[in-house]
Amino acid sequence: MNEEPVTEAAPRRTAPWIAGSIAVVLVAFIALLATRKQGDDGMTSALINQAAPAIVGKTLTGDSFDISDHKGQWVLVNFFSTTCAPCLAEHDDLTRWYNDHKAAGDATLVSVVFNESADSVKQYFAAKGGGWPVIGNEDGSISSQYGVVKLPESYLVDTTGVVRVKYLGAVTEDELDRRIASYNGKS
Repeated sequence: MNEEPVTEAAPRRTAPWIAGSIAVVLVAFIALLATRKQGDDGMTSALINQAAPAIVGKTLTGDSFDISDHKGQWVLVNFFSTTCAPCLAEHDDLTRWYNDHKAAGDATLVSVVFNESADSVKQYFAAKGGGWPVIGNEDGSISSQYGVVKLPESYLVDTTGVVRVKYLGAVTEDELDRRIASYNGKS
């Protein structure tokens, strides 16, 4: 009987190939992140260079607010909560920025409450200061229109009503002034 010798196939060494492929993909991904062109502040939003969604309603003090009444001024739309640490951190900068620009008449600020009672927000502003309009958002519609994902989140709207910058996280007075100056051709 002629038996043919049984030969074992060389073991496949797939693990190194898989690890190598993963390494190549990771390096490519890191290179993409490091070299990609970012938006104005690195934050993407479908609202950039689009008309700002409407913000119309009663402020916590009972006054009426309509963002369209502020054409001709820069408007910072700030989504916040009194329990958000970065929101607390940016409050003094927002207060200074608002006061400086209120006096100049070239910019204003509106804060939109995110999932919080009007009473706690009123207490917060009574303790911390800040005289700008604050809009309730009980049904979440304003937050949804702006696509808010994390607090604080702010949108800088130019004098024609177009969203120019999205800020995710605390914003500073200096950053806001620098950005407005750059759009006004003063930087």
